[in-house]
Amino acid sequence: MVSNLQIKDLQNARDFLLSVVAGAHRGRLFLMMSKLTDQQWTWVYGQAKVHRLLPQLHNAIAETPGSKVPEFVRSGSHNAFKQQALATLVDQKTINEIANLFDRAQIPYCALKGIPLTLRSYPHAALRPLRDIDVLVPRDRAVEAFKILQSNGCQTVPGYDRKNLSRSHQMPVLLAPSGVAIEVHFSVAPYERPGSTGLAEKLLSNAESFEVGGYPVRVANPTDNFVHLVLHAGPHHLFDNGPLTLSDLRALLASGELDWDKLEVELRALRLYPTFCLLLAMLIRFGGLPTSFSKPEFMVDKFLVEQAADLMTQQPEVAWQRDLLRRHPDFLERLLNGFGRALKPSAQDLINASGTAKDGAALWLVYPKWLFAKARGYLAASRKSDLDIAAANDTVLLDWIEGKPQQSQEPCSSPGIQADESVA
Repeated sequence: MVSNLQIKDLQNARDFLLSVVAGAHRGRLFLMMSKLTDQQWTWVYGQAKVHRLLPQLHNAIAETPGSKVPEFVRSGSHNAFKQQALATLVDQKTINEIANLFDRAQIPYCALKGIPLTLRSYPHAALRPLRDIDVLVPRDRAVEAFKILQSNGCQTVPGYDRKNLSRSHQMPVLLAPSGVAIEVHFSVAPYERPGSTGLAEKLLSNAESFEVGGYPVRVANPTDNFVHLVLHAGPHHLFDNGPLTLSDLRALLASGELDWDKLEVELRALRLYPTFCLLLAMLIRFGGLPTSFSKPEFMVDKFLVEQAADLMTQQPEVAWQRDLLRRHPDFLERLLNGFGRALKPSAQDLINASGTAKDGAALWLVYPKWLFAKARGYLAASRKSDLDIAAANDTVLLDWIEGKPQQSQEPCSSPGIQADESVA
């Protein structure tokens, strides 16, 4: 896999991939495709595979007939689209079963993020692959909901059936009999954020019924889901949860179902308006929204847009390294935290490493592979390198979206990026 640290050589490839997920016009995509080299196509395909974008890449290729695309990209993305179309049926069957169980127990619930997006916002459900199914329940019913799923065949990964709930926002990951991962949430963020409790309550109270397989499933209201996606992308993950965020927001914007007055009030109350403006600036930058959509408050420094774009398209292992550098700039702290995280992978980490979610017990067989990869990642992150510069710039971005006073020092320079430019 080509490293993102060579982004100067891969700028066209990165911009193309983000233009695909932003929903850019086919003419723009056709022109960008014609300029990609074989190395850039390899990077695009690898990134699309890592970030669940192969179905969207297939869709972009299909809508630009005559485009010059390597056969492995064309056939690989097409196969991924067909496989995802089948996987979507499994996801829908699983959420249908969850809804039935919770309704019988009279547990209020709301399907978050991906499920409502696939059901009502995307033109085809296969364009929005799910990593897992997220279901929000009241905090005082979370343990009960978790046990109901367990009693109906869902299993935890061995060793991860306990979790310090006072410091989390969800129960341990469960694996359904279908192999789908399920996350039972009782909050919308892993930390107390002004208004986050209120947002969780609104998601539950404003949830709307949507029929899935002949049964009404409670899903997040489009406006509430939009707010949650902004929170999840910015303050929660600092944009390292992948480019699907741009696609999700673009789909909601195109749906015509957003309550704009309510949206602005909620974003400002949660201190998410800067993140919102940055994401809109990214959609404009990569062709998903016309420049006429811009308003004065959407003007965002180009440096921030490029930094967020870099975070969205990095490899998961590099994301972990940069997060380690941001949180623990001191070498000793980095050492202790690195070993701690290497020795305690999450359930989803083991699922990702194994390539399957069907046999919870078998996941521990990949632990040595996980430990080796983490140790290698730690060593890479501990060395002084371009990662230090990237992590320092990440901190500038984080301070900006949180509205903290900017430090006197300028952001570290990156090739091809001018820190004094803005995009609308």
